[in-house]
Amino acid sequence: MIFFAIFIPMVIIGKRHLYVHEHEASIRKEINKFDETIKTIDVITTKSDFTISKDHLY
Repeated sequence: MIFFAIFIPMVIIGKRHLYVHEHEASIRKEINKFDETIKTIDVITTKSDFTISKDHLY
């Protein structure tokens, strides 16, 4: 009984800690990908006469 009283809080704290770091890395990865996409769109629109309007389907 004492084992479970010590083990269960350790598992809960450990799982919460791992969960936060796992998602933080994936969120940063998606933010970086978004930033690269925005920069690419800016380069396309500034270097050529290509414009993005409501008539384009992506």
